[in-house]
Amino acid sequence: MLLWCFINGRPCNKSDFLPFLSSYYGNCFTLNTTDFLQGAEGSFDGVDIGLFLEPDEYISELTSSKGIQIVLHNTETYPFTDDDSFQINGATQTYIALKKTEIKSMSWPYGDCVDNMDQEYLQKYNYRYSYYLCNALCDKEPLVKICNCKHQRDPIYELINDAQDLSLCSESNESLQCLKAVSDNTTCDCEKGCSTNTFTYRITLSQWPSYASARYLLEYICDRTAMSNKRCDALRNQSEQNLLENFVNFNIYFDSMFVEHYTDEPDMSNIDFLTELGGCIGLWIGLSIISVFEVFQFMMDLVVAIYQARQKKNVDSNKS
Repeated sequence: MLLWCFINGRPCNKSDFLPFLSSYYGNCFTLNTTDFLQGAEGSFDGVDIGLFLEPDEYISELTSSKGIQIVLHNTETYPFTDDDSFQINGATQTYIALKKTEIKSMSWPYGDCVDNMDQEYLQKYNYRYSYYLCNALCDKEPLVKICNCKHQRDPIYELINDAQDLSLCSESNESLQCLKAVSDNTTCDCEKGCSTNTFTYRITLSQWPSYASARYLLEYICDRTAMSNKRCDALRNQSEQNLLENFVNFNIYFDSMFVEHYTDEPDMSNIDFLTELGGCIGLWIGLSIISVFEVFQFMMDLVVAIYQARQKKNVDSNKS
């Protein structure tokens, strides 16, 4: 349950969040706003969110901890909660300081990254290209087209046309053989994008809230929401630690508005290469011409020397 939300000091609400389903974490939400990018550095100009975790609704047999999972990703990129996220536990106040890094790599013939794929992916999947998204779709699209079913309840299938309404693949021999055939004959040739943005973050946390604040927040929830009296009474009767673990607060902000840029550059540009090649060719041609003249000169000198030697021999013979 969202208790409060502020972006750059301005209030936000649930309409600023887009829901999506994670196969591992269940219901997730993406903060869909560009206001965060227009702020300044520092925690007062970040995203401040307070949540009531409602752990009493968790399935205790399947839940090992109380908290939330956060993914920091670029706008219009698909969030992979299973691989690229970190956890914030209940009863904590967490500050997450961000720093953005832009990396521009070179495509063929200098590197093996792919360029100009964003528009194609945006039109087809509504997300920008990424290495992880390419791999995630690689083995699932052939499965949908060939086997006409979904292997598991993975939200990535929602991006594939005609896959939303498909049922899960059955355990029949025919389905299993189809799955194996697709898996054995599918090769993913995904490469990293030539332009990628990454976030490095620094996390600091403290215990939060105090017991008095937790009691106040609980009464606020019971008075302002449709929570039943029975459930409120059960929450009031919790131990102090269990009550505190119902709440979490986090603040995400830019530690610095400066963006680090890393750009690949060739050791030698095409113009420099042609200039160097032309110079070498000119040098080789010049040396070749000089060598030809030197050989010709040597042959001339050799002929003259032989002629002079024979002339001298003839003169000596006549004298004798």
